[in-house]
Amino acid sequence: MSSKNKNPLQYTDGKTVKDSDTEEIRDLEDLLRGQISNPFKIKTREEFDRKIAAMNLIDMQGMAVAVGIFPSGNKTTLRKKLKKEFTRYDVGGKGRVFTSTKPLMDPGSMTEDQKKLFNIV
Repeated sequence: MSSKNKNPLQYTDGKTVKDSDTEEIRDLEDLLRGQISNPFKIKTREEFDRKIAAMNLIDMQGMAVAVGIFPSGNKTTLRKKLKKEFTRYDVGGKGRVFTSTKPLMDPGSMTEDQKKLFNIV
């Protein structure tokens, strides 16, 4: 099949995905990730794969230290560690902690006796 005859990518819902749609999604991801400090200084998985393929052991050790991994092992094991850490970071693991807190007690839902107990009267 020649490159001119390729069909656009379709998902199970029957909608076709255009290149402009994926660009809009990437732009939105870039906006959202811009507020989070990225220890890898890399935005996409493809960019990470290209960069790590061109690295030697010394460069990988430097990257490992920068992202908080102990830089031990040979080139193959260190590459696996970095890929695992990048995947963990990219899907929302280490480095992205979002929490919400609630008050321990809501004075509006307490009885008069409970309010007296906590001196909220």
